[in-house]
Order: sequence, then C-alpha cells, then structure tokens
Amino acid sequence: MPALTSIFFTHQAIADLEYWGKHNPDRLVKIGQLIDDAMKNPRKGIGLPKPLKYSLEGLWSRRITLEHRLVYSFDKTTLNIIQARHHYEDL
Repeated sequence: MPALTSIFFTHQAIADLEYWGKHNPDRLVKIGQLIDDAMKNPRKGIGLPKPLKYSLEGLWSRRITLEHRLVYSFDKTTLNIIQARHHYEDL
C-alpha cells in the first residue's frame, strides 16, 4: 500500500491532543511518531497496530500506553484520527 497523503482529525482527536500537550508533552511526541508511522503504512509498524472488531470494524488501534490507544481509520489517501486518549472500548 502506498503512503497516505492527507490526514483528518475528529473534534475528539483534537481535544485529546490538546490534553496531552497540556498534561504530558512527551506522550504527544509519541502520538506524533505513531501518526507518522501510520501515514507510511496504516496496517504495520510501531504501536502494535491491529484492526478492531465487532461494532468497531473498520477502525484500527495503536498502543500509546497500556491504558491509551490511538484509534484511526484510513482509505486510499487519508488517515482519519478518531481519538488519541483512553481505550477503544470507551468509543
């Protein structure tokens, strides 16, 4: 799969990134690394990417920490960041 060329952030994802910027800037750096890697290949790479199941089918997650996940979807050109805080079970 060729690298993705654009990125979209939901309002929730923006709020999550603002939270990390205020409360834990190091975590924000890690999220940036996960996003950069997902732009290159959304199915493989750092953060143990995995497809979600059941009602969350079509979404993927990467591990930020044991508690928090980066949740995203993608198509041929765009990476859609859904959330960057909490666990996907909280969606």
